[in-house]
Amino acid sequence: MRVDLETLAWYTKSTLKSEVNRIMVNRHNRQPSNLEVRLLDFSPLHIKALEFVNAQEVEKGQPLSTACKPMNSHGFIETDDGVYVLCTEGVGSRHPISEEHPYELDFFTERVDADNPNKSFLGIIPSCTIKLMTNDMLYG
Repeated sequence: MRVDLETLAWYTKSTLKSEVNRIMVNRHNRQPSNLEVRLLDFSPLHIKALEFVNAQEVEKGQPLSTACKPMNSHGFIETDDGVYVLCTEGVGSRHPISEEHPYELDFFTERVDADNPNKSFLGIIPSCTIKLMTNDMLYG
């Protein structure tokens, strides 16, 4: 019997991948809940963050940013314990939002290259952070 090594390698890789997926799914016994995630629209804060960042950049003589926004979309969940925030990566607040534990929303700047408008740069470190309370989530 002749074995094609390329076929064997593909079969082994796909079998291994499906086995890893099976283990990961079983490890996190996911269960449906009755909680509803409501999406948040922080676009009005993008303008405020951009104005704040550009005011600092003018003082330092740096090029102005063209956008300033969070890296991910966000949502919130209301529970009996309070309001929790999470992003599209599934990362969220550990405690319900409160005076003691506000949600800190990081904003990242983007700049369009002055010499090449098709080229832009995205900051990897937050340019500013806005602390949000429950009322910011529920009532905008």
